[in-house]
Amino acid sequence: MKKIFFLAGLPRSGKNLLGTILNQNPNMFGLLQSPLCELLHRQKNWDSKDDVQEIKNIKSKYLKNFIENFYKEFTNKNIIFDSKRNWDDYNNIQMYRDIFNSKPKVVCCVRNVEDIIASFVNLYDQSERFWDFEPMKIKFYQDYWNLRRTYLSKYKDCLLLIDYDKLISDPEDNLKKIYKFINEPYFKHNFNNIKKSKTNAKELLSTIQIKHFSKLSFWKGYSFR
Repeated sequence: MKKIFFLAGLPRSGKNLLGTILNQNPNMFGLLQSPLCELLHRQKNWDSKDDVQEIKNIKSKYLKNFIENFYKEFTNKNIIFDSKRNWDDYNNIQMYRDIFNSKPKVVCCVRNVEDIIASFVNLYDQSERFWDFEPMKIKFYQDYWNLRRTYLSKYKDCLLLIDYDKLISDPEDNLKKIYKFINEPYFKHNFNNIKKSKTNAKELLSTIQIKHFSKLSFWKGYSFR
Protein backbone atom coordinates (compact mmCIF):
# COMPACT_ATOMS: atom_id res chain seq x y z
CA MET A 1 0.00 0.00 0.00
CA LYS A 2 1.34 3.41 -0.94
CA LYS A 3 1.88 6.04 1.74
CA ILE A 4 -0.31 9.03 0.98
CA PHE A 5 0.01 12.51 2.44
CA PHE A 6 -1.78 15.70 1.49
CA LEU A 7 -0.85 19.21 0.45
CA ALA A 8 -3.45 21.92 1.03
CA GLY A 9 -3.78 25.41 2.50
CA LEU A 10 -4.72 28.92 1.48
CA PRO A 11 -4.50 30.22 -2.10
CA ARG A 12 -1.53 32.36 -3.16
CA SER A 13 0.49 30.83 -0.31
CA GLY A 14 3.10 28.70 -2.06
CA LYS A 15 1.30 25.34 -2.38
CA ASN A 16 2.39 24.76 -5.97
CA LEU A 17 5.90 25.93 -5.15
CA LEU A 18 6.14 23.51 -2.25
CA GLY A 19 4.69 20.70 -4.36
CA THR A 20 7.33 21.31 -7.01
CA ILE A 21 10.09 21.20 -4.40
CA LEU A 22 8.79 17.95 -2.89
CA ASN A 23 8.69 16.39 -6.36
CA GLN A 24 12.48 16.65 -6.48
CA ASN A 25 12.59 13.68 -4.14
CA PRO A 26 12.94 10.59 -6.40
CA ASN A 27 10.93 8.53 -3.89
CA MET A 28 7.94 10.89 -3.93
CA PHE A 29 5.23 11.69 -6.44
CA GLY A 30 3.04 14.77 -6.16
CA LEU A 31 -0.03 15.38 -8.28
CA LEU A 32 -0.82 19.10 -8.32
CA GLN A 33 -4.54 19.94 -8.36
CA SER A 34 -5.50 16.30 -7.90
CA PRO A 35 -9.14 15.22 -8.41
CA LEU A 36 -8.77 12.40 -5.84
CA CYS A 37 -10.61 14.14 -2.99
CA GLU A 38 -13.71 14.78 -5.07
CA LEU A 39 -13.63 11.31 -6.64
CA LEU A 40 -13.24 9.69 -3.25
CA HIS A 41 -16.12 11.70 -1.84
CA ARG A 42 -18.37 10.49 -4.66
CA GLN A 43 -17.28 6.88 -4.24
CA LYS A 44 -17.77 6.99 -0.48
CA ASN A 45 -21.36 8.12 -0.85
CA TRP A 46 -22.49 5.46 -3.29
CA ASP A 47 -24.28 3.50 -0.57
CA SER A 48 -27.80 4.13 0.66
CA LYS A 49 -29.89 3.37 3.72
CA ASP A 50 -31.20 0.27 1.97
CA ASP A 51 -27.79 -1.34 1.49
CA VAL A 52 -27.26 -4.61 3.32
CA GLN A 53 -24.57 -4.82 6.00
CA GLU A 54 -22.33 -7.00 3.84
CA ILE A 55 -22.03 -4.20 1.29
CA LYS A 56 -21.28 -1.61 3.95
CA ASN A 57 -18.56 -3.83 5.38
CA ILE A 58 -16.58 -3.87 2.15
CA LYS A 59 -16.71 -0.10 1.63
CA SER A 60 -13.46 0.68 3.48
CA LYS A 61 -11.54 -2.00 1.58
CA TYR A 62 -13.06 -0.87 -1.70
CA LEU A 63 -12.08 2.78 -1.12
CA LYS A 64 -8.53 1.86 -0.12
CA ASN A 65 -8.19 -0.10 -3.34
CA PHE A 66 -9.70 2.80 -5.25
CA ILE A 67 -6.93 5.12 -3.99
CA GLU A 68 -4.24 2.53 -4.73
CA ASN A 69 -5.51 1.95 -8.26
CA PHE A 70 -5.91 5.67 -8.91
CA TYR A 71 -2.22 6.30 -8.29
CA LYS A 72 -1.06 3.17 -10.10
CA GLU A 73 -2.06 5.00 -13.26
CA PHE A 74 0.43 7.79 -12.47
CA THR A 75 3.44 6.33 -10.68
CA ASN A 76 5.11 3.29 -9.15
CA LYS A 77 6.54 5.40 -6.32
CA ASN A 78 5.36 4.51 -2.83
CA ILE A 79 5.16 7.97 -1.28
CA ILE A 80 2.40 10.23 -2.58
CA PHE A 81 1.60 13.88 -1.93
CA ASP A 82 -1.94 14.51 -3.14
CA SER A 83 -2.45 18.22 -3.63
CA LYS A 84 -5.85 19.89 -3.27
CA ARG A 85 -7.02 22.68 -0.96
CA ASN A 86 -10.08 20.63 0.04
CA TRP A 87 -7.96 18.23 2.08
CA ASP A 88 -7.79 20.61 5.04
CA ASP A 89 -11.60 20.63 5.23
CA TYR A 90 -12.90 19.08 8.45
CA ASN A 91 -15.34 16.82 6.59
CA ASN A 92 -12.68 15.47 4.25
CA ILE A 93 -10.39 14.67 7.15
CA GLN A 94 -13.29 12.82 8.73
CA MET A 95 -13.84 10.99 5.44
CA TYR A 96 -10.21 9.83 5.43
CA ARG A 97 -10.51 8.67 9.03
CA ASP A 98 -13.67 6.70 8.22
CA ILE A 99 -11.82 4.89 5.43
CA PHE A 100 -8.47 4.23 7.09
CA ASN A 101 -9.40 4.37 10.77
CA SER A 102 -6.48 6.74 11.27
CA LYS A 103 -5.79 10.45 10.90
CA PRO A 104 -4.32 11.91 7.71
CA LYS A 105 -1.28 14.16 7.60
CA VAL A 106 -1.99 17.40 5.77
CA VAL A 107 0.70 19.99 5.02
CA CYS A 108 -1.03 23.38 4.75
CA CYS A 109 0.54 26.43 3.16
CA VAL A 110 -0.46 29.72 4.80
CA ARG A 111 0.46 33.36 4.37
CA ASN A 112 -0.34 36.68 6.01
CA VAL A 113 -3.91 37.32 4.88
CA GLU A 114 -3.19 40.90 3.86
CA ASP A 115 -0.46 39.60 1.54
CA ILE A 116 -2.84 37.02 0.05
CA ILE A 117 -5.43 39.70 -0.69
CA ALA A 118 -2.77 42.02 -2.14
CA SER A 119 -1.55 39.18 -4.37
CA PHE A 120 -5.08 38.63 -5.67
CA VAL A 121 -5.62 42.36 -6.24
CA ASN A 122 -2.36 42.57 -8.18
CA LEU A 123 -3.26 39.48 -10.24
CA TYR A 124 -6.66 40.82 -11.24
CA ASP A 125 -5.41 44.36 -11.83
CA GLN A 126 -3.05 42.99 -14.46
CA SER A 127 -6.01 41.61 -16.41
CA GLU A 128 -8.12 44.73 -15.78
CA ARG A 129 -10.57 42.92 -13.54
CA PHE A 130 -11.87 44.09 -10.18
CA TRP A 131 -11.06 41.71 -7.33
CA ASP A 132 -14.05 42.72 -5.19
CA PHE A 133 -16.45 41.44 -7.85
CA GLU A 134 -14.68 38.16 -8.60
CA PRO A 135 -16.13 34.75 -7.61
CA MET A 136 -12.62 33.82 -6.45
CA LYS A 137 -13.07 36.21 -3.52
CA ILE A 138 -15.91 34.04 -2.23
CA LYS A 139 -13.81 30.92 -2.84
CA PHE A 140 -10.94 32.39 -0.84
CA TYR A 141 -13.15 32.95 2.19
CA GLN A 142 -14.51 29.41 1.87
CA ASP A 143 -10.96 28.05 1.91
CA TYR A 144 -10.06 30.34 4.79
CA TRP A 145 -12.98 29.30 7.02
CA ASN A 146 -12.53 25.62 6.18
CA LEU A 147 -8.91 25.71 7.33
CA ARG A 148 -9.74 27.81 10.37
CA ARG A 149 -12.49 25.39 11.44
CA THR A 150 -10.16 22.40 11.20
CA TYR A 151 -7.29 24.22 12.92
CA LEU A 152 -9.51 24.99 15.91
CA SER A 153 -10.97 21.47 16.04
CA LYS A 154 -9.97 18.03 17.31
CA TYR A 155 -8.13 17.53 14.01
CA LYS A 156 -5.58 20.29 14.53
CA ASP A 157 -2.85 17.68 14.96
CA CYS A 158 -3.52 16.47 11.41
CA LEU A 159 -2.19 19.77 10.10
CA LEU A 160 1.31 21.12 9.63
CA LEU A 161 1.18 24.80 8.71
CA ILE A 162 3.99 26.11 6.52
CA ASP A 163 4.23 29.89 6.37
CA TYR A 164 5.01 31.28 2.91
CA ASP A 165 7.51 33.91 4.12
CA LYS A 166 9.36 31.35 6.24
CA LEU A 167 9.40 28.85 3.36
CA ILE A 168 11.02 31.47 1.14
CA SER A 169 13.51 32.72 3.73
CA ASP A 170 14.52 29.31 5.14
CA PRO A 171 13.27 26.53 2.86
CA GLU A 172 15.55 23.83 4.26
CA ASP A 173 14.28 24.29 7.82
CA ASN A 174 10.68 24.06 6.65
CA LEU A 175 11.33 20.98 4.52
CA LYS A 176 12.91 19.28 7.53
CA LYS A 177 9.74 20.01 9.51
CA ILE A 178 7.69 18.38 6.77
CA TYR A 179 9.83 15.23 6.69
CA LYS A 180 9.62 14.98 10.47
CA PHE A 181 5.85 15.43 10.30
CA ILE A 182 5.41 12.60 7.78
CA ASN A 183 8.12 10.48 9.44
CA GLU A 184 10.24 10.05 6.34
CA PRO A 185 14.04 10.45 5.94
CA TYR A 186 15.12 13.91 4.85
CA PHE A 187 16.05 14.47 1.23
CA LYS A 188 18.44 17.26 0.23
CA HIS A 189 16.47 19.56 -2.07
CA ASN A 190 17.60 22.25 -4.48
CA PHE A 191 16.31 25.69 -3.52
CA ASN A 192 18.20 27.77 -6.08
CA ASN A 193 15.14 28.76 -8.10
CA ILE A 194 13.00 30.01 -5.21
CA LYS A 195 11.95 33.63 -5.66
CA LYS A 196 9.86 35.69 -3.28
CA SER A 197 6.81 37.48 -4.58
CA LYS A 198 7.40 41.21 -5.08
CA THR A 199 3.79 42.09 -4.24
CA ASN A 200 3.65 44.82 -1.61
CA ALA A 201 0.41 45.04 0.38
CA LYS A 202 1.11 48.64 1.37
CA GLU A 203 1.10 49.66 -2.30
CA LEU A 204 -2.13 47.83 -3.17
CA LEU A 205 -4.32 48.05 -0.09
CA SER A 206 -5.53 50.91 2.04
CA THR A 207 -4.43 51.33 5.64
CA ILE A 208 -7.89 50.27 6.81
CA GLN A 209 -7.79 47.13 4.64
CA ILE A 210 -4.36 46.15 5.92
CA LYS A 211 -5.49 46.66 9.50
CA HIS A 212 -8.54 44.47 8.90
CA PHE A 213 -6.88 41.63 6.99
CA SER A 214 -3.80 41.50 9.21
CA LYS A 215 -6.05 40.37 12.09
CA LEU A 216 -7.24 37.25 10.25
CA SER A 217 -4.07 35.14 10.43
CA PHE A 218 -5.52 32.87 13.14
CA TRP A 219 -2.53 30.49 13.25
CA LYS A 220 -0.39 33.26 14.78
CA GLY A 221 -2.15 33.13 18.11
CA TYR A 222 -5.31 33.77 20.09
CA SER A 223 -5.32 37.54 19.43
CA PHE A 224 -5.81 36.84 15.70
CA ARG A 225 -9.00 34.81 16.22
